[in-house]
Amino acid sequence: MPLNQLKNIANIPVHYVFVVRHNDQWTKPVVIRQDYLLDQWQNDKIGSEHDGNLNLYFSYSNNKVESSGLDLSKYVSDFSDFPIIEE
Repeated sequence: MPLNQLKNIANIPVHYVFVVRHNDQWTKPVVIRQDYLLDQWQNDKIGSEHDGNLNLYFSYSNNKVESSGLDLSKYVSDFSDFPIIEE
């Protein structure tokens, strides 16, 4: 993803949703807010930068999702910022 996009924090929270193929199956989505991902990139050194883009690699083991050694399991199917709309 373009780093200039990640750094451009808006008034309305933006979420990134990563759906990954693992063992020939689609995984549950990793849903992470833009400001959280930016913080993890700046402070925890998640991912790698190449040509102005942030590259992320997700690894799956023991019911755990990691990127750059950081546990992202709490973001798996995390739709807590999305209210349930009832008619």
